[in-house]
Amino acid sequence: MWKVTLPFDFSGARYGLMFMRSVAHTDNERLVAKLRKKGLLVESVVLDGNPGKQIPVNKGIDAMTLKELEAYATEKGIDLQGKTKKAEIFEIITAAINQKPPVTDDGEGGSSDGQSQ
Repeated sequence: MWKVTLPFDFSGARYGLMFMRSVAHTDNERLVAKLRKKGLLVESVVLDGNPGKQIPVNKGIDAMTLKELEAYATEKGIDLQGKTKKAEIFEIITAAINQKPPVTDDGEGGSSDGQSQ
């Protein structure tokens, strides 16, 4: 079972799921993969026998340790570009999930038109 959380307040049908207060549940692994690529928070949950009670067994990337982030990047084929700090790795992974290049600070200001006049 997977718990899907939207980053905004919403109740209703979206992505083929019924959300209540921005949360929906699904067993569809293909849909889960697609929603993760869109950057939605998706957590694996186990029901412990008590109706309605859920126990998370996977955490989102924002709660991962440095080692967990490195393992996640390796598993997903994300190039960490030699970065070793947790914040830098988190930014690269987040950018990969959102499919946009991360902002880098290499001392040159990131501008390609800086010195020519």
